[in-house]
Formats: sequence, structure tokens, C-alpha cells
Amino acid sequence: MTDYAENAEELFGGGECVLPRNVAICPECGGEIHVDCVEWDAVSGKPTQAGLDIACLADDATEPWSGEDNDVSHIYLQGAWQPVRDAIWQWINQV
Repeated sequence: MTDYAENAEELFGGGECVLPRNVAICPECGGEIHVDCVEWDAVSGKPTQAGLDIACLADDATEPWSGEDNDVSHIYLQGAWQPVRDAIWQWINQV
């Protein structure tokens, strides 16, 4: 199974995954991105674009489960993050 298929299966089945770096990286710090799917299309079973919750793993505000203090805080401006959302959506639609 390819990295894509493994990560896509996590999104379609369980709802969340860490993106492969070749799909997208954080536009603010270059870190890895965590995607959580909270909504799926009833017909295709694929995540919906509006149902993608995207965050940088290095951002303390969105990584309470890590127990680490990275002292990083992102602002998530749409202008910087929209290309990331678009790349993720394109990646999801490869299946």
C-alpha cells in the first residue's frame, strides 16, 4: 500500500492523519500538518472539503495531546492556508 493509500484510509476510515510532507507543509513554520475529517459525503464516502480540520503539529494551540511546549503559535490566515487546503483537497480526490 502506498503512503497515499495508507493516509487516505486513515482519513476515510477513522477521520484523521498526519499528511505526507510531499502533499503540504505548514506555510508558517514548515512543520507537518494534521488533518481531521469531521464530515463525509453520503454517496462517495470521501471527506467533504468543508469538513476538513487542518492544523500544524508544531502549533501549541492545536496540539494539546503532545504534552510538549513548543512555544509556537500560528495565526492561520486564509491567504497563507488556502493553498494548503487546496493541495489537501486535491490529494484526497486522487482516490
